[in-house]
Amino acid sequence: MKKIFFVFLIALGIIFYFLFFAKNESKENFRKKAQSFSPTPSVQAVSNEESLIFIPYWSLPKSSSDVPFDSLVYFGIKPDAVGIDKKDTGFSGLGKFSGINKGKKNYLVLRMLDQKLNQKILVDKNLNKKIINQTLEITKDSFDGIILDLEISSMPFTSLTNNINNFVSTFHKEAKDKKIKFSIMLYGDTFYKLRPYDVLNLSNNSDGIFIMAYDFHKAGGNPGPNFPFSGKEKYGYDFKTMITDFLNFVPKEKITVVFGMFGYDWQKDDSSREPARALSLNEVINMFGKCQSGPPYGEVNCELKVDNLSAESQILYKDKSLKEHEVWFETMDSVSKKKEFLKGKGINKIAFWAYSYF
Repeated sequence: MKKIFFVFLIALGIIFYFLFFAKNESKENFRKKAQSFSPTPSVQAVSNEESLIFIPYWSLPKSSSDVPFDSLVYFGIKPDAVGIDKKDTGFSGLGKFSGINKGKKNYLVLRMLDQKLNQKILVDKNLNKKIINQTLEITKDSFDGIILDLEISSMPFTSLTNNINNFVSTFHKEAKDKKIKFSIMLYGDTFYKLRPYDVLNLSNNSDGIFIMAYDFHKAGGNPGPNFPFSGKEKYGYDFKTMITDFLNFVPKEKITVVFGMFGYDWQKDDSSREPARALSLNEVINMFGKCQSGPPYGEVNCELKVDNLSAESQILYKDKSLKEHEVWFETMDSVSKKKEFLKGKGINKIAFWAYSYF
């Protein structure tokens, strides 16, 4: 009788655990899984490995000691129609960033994100020369280098490609004369989308190429991985193919691969075609921490999957109006897999977009 009573107590304890503790642990397990890869160099890392973190002007840390990376990339300053925009919040944040960047390498991003303005700058030699000189003047005392984020989505017309080449070549020459390192950022889908960038020329006229390995599936498009590790046949393109494409034109020593620690939340069958909502990895964890593998839309109204091809994570859920959503996002596990592939190719510099996102 005592034996039966003892077994009953054990069974009751197991039931109690699953009812009251297992559910609460799911969010923490989700968080631990997402943070299971440390982006800082490991003991086994090769000596020339470097990890960088982008610091947006809207999310400045209190000190560089709060950021466990080798180098900080300040994002950044931007031009206007007459030169560097000194009224921009990014410019105003330079002083605060310089106060926290002690003890690490620091890079400054020139944010050229306005398509129409970029076209004007590229054809106006006096204006682009002024922007170059002002950027170098800002850089010389507080930063180790410049990263040009020149984003153009137009068709690859020869005239446009030549204008980009001339601007970058001039920028690189002026930076080299002042002993300032000059790099340029390029889309991860540069070859897939036939962007107007002459990658070989840009590589020859820069000290480094930063590849934005994210945003392959756009907010205004169909749901899918941030940048699939493999699965070219399914997704049209993948991370492995992208790296091979760039290595055909850029020496591996010049390449830095930037991972985007975020994703998008698409409403499925959305007739209004509203753009997907961007979510940082931290937001995904906080919003969907109780999602588990299993039948769609379980007790917590969502399901977590890991896609074997892309290595990234997918969440299916229903909102309060019972409308179905699909979320895709990069995790530290997927980054780890991509990073191992990069090591095999001899690429040892990685960066993350962005501080406070994960």
